[in-house]
Amino acid sequence: MEFTWRQKYGKNNIVTVSYVYAKNTIRNALGEETYRDFDRRHTITLNDIQNLPRNWSVGFLWMFHTGEPYTPYNISFIGKNDEDQEMFFYQTKTENSGRLSNYSTLDFRLEKTWNFKKFRVNIYLNIVNLFNSRNITGYGWSAWQDVTGKWYVSEYQNSLNIPRFISPGISLTF
Repeated sequence: MEFTWRQKYGKNNIVTVSYVYAKNTIRNALGEETYRDFDRRHTITLNDIQNLPRNWSVGFLWMFHTGEPYTPYNISFIGKNDEDQEMFFYQTKTENSGRLSNYSTLDFRLEKTWNFKKFRVNIYLNIVNLFNSRNITGYGWSAWQDVTGKWYVSEYQNSLNIPRFISPGISLTF
């Protein structure tokens, strides 16, 4: 379900606000309803384009997403004793029973347009993920040994689904 509101203001400036509600579930092997991968329940988008004098424009795009589901896990080592760890044991919990953190990004665009008789030239500068938000996109783990040979597990968070980057460009329209 999506709701969108679009409003002109000032000298042909436009703001658009959108809200999306999406439920994406499936029945697991036990017949229980669970979330599917990439289930983002709520998404809010705010897009503001301001037309400035001399064919300049500036735009902002802010997006908010609720966290996607993931499958939590337990990791432990099996051995005859604490010093003799022969292998590790990896056990997943209920599929997609956890939720990642909510996240948001802000993109920025600056554009200049020149109109000629039969074509138009645009130069632009996009900055994607302006504030370099470190959005968590997953959880993971890695096993490692110390100098004595004892095993350890480190959990980590995968982040930066898209790090900040700058994208300049030129566009020709005929």
